[in-house]
Amino acid sequence: MPLTRIPSGAMVFVDANILTYYFLEVHPFIEACDAFFDRVVNREIRAFTSADVAADVIHRVMVGEAIAQFGLESRKAVSYLKAHPDVVKQLQHYKAIPGEFTHARIRILDVTYRELHNSKRYRSEYGLLTRDSIILAVMERHKLIHLVTNDRDFEQVPGIRVWLP
Repeated sequence: MPLTRIPSGAMVFVDANILTYYFLEVHPFIEACDAFFDRVVNREIRAFTSADVAADVIHRVMVGEAIAQFGLESRKAVSYLKAHPDVVKQLQHYKAIPGEFTHARIRILDVTYRELHNSKRYRSEYGLLTRDSIILAVMERHKLIHLVTNDRDFEQVPGIRVWLP
């Protein structure tokens, strides 16, 4: 279902792809993401993500910034940054992302051993990859049923309402 149809008052988990689109202003998704986060900032919707997703987003923004600033090839960017730590030190935009989570009113949830353990059920039953299964375990612990993502793999999981940009 489209992001625009998320009911007012919903509590939603936000996946890394949506946050990445938002922070890197990725087309054609930025308009839908902007409208969604406006609703979050205005407290019409409550947004959550997990610490591991937040870290992934910060990493993606760092790499995206390096690609844009230094003209790196996408598939070689991470290797380049690992080999050139002085380049990493020059990057600035990604450092603001933790504050942007706060500004955008996105609450970051912990991932505990319990979620790591419980996530194996989602891998076994639905064939999901580890990160996706952990998202579902975090959502389960916090009784969240709405998931904002651009990953249709979650649509096969009963009880989860997937919202797409």
